[in-house]
Amino acid sequence: MQFIVILYQLQITLYALLLGLFLGVLYDVLRITRMLAGITPVHVAHISWIGRLPIRRIGKIGKGPVSELIFVHLLDIVYGLSAGVCFCIFLYALNNGRFRWYLLLGCVLGFFAYYYSVGRLVL
Repeated sequence: MQFIVILYQLQITLYALLLGLFLGVLYDVLRITRMLAGITPVHVAHISWIGRLPIRRIGKIGKGPVSELIFVHLLDIVYGLSAGVCFCIFLYALNNGRFRWYLLLGCVLGFFAYYYSVGRLVL
């Protein structure tokens, strides 16, 4: 019986890693949205090939850095809320709503595994 419980915990930890990977993909969608809107992140502004990407820009958001900053913060808030909702739904669906630190850690590790591997190739 104890062995089955440990296997189930390992299984939902792997699912938490997959959820983190999914949240990393979702964050890349938001980063691509920023690029299409004409907002170049500060940490990639020095990369020369960013300006030569064959993408069609949707247009500038507003008329200056203040409106771009508001747009970036709104996207970050929407992402944070949606990530929190996804994690809560994950907890209720697979762990009967019980919070476990190792599940949060697995989700964060999955996000950073994506962000620092495939996410580097996207942007």
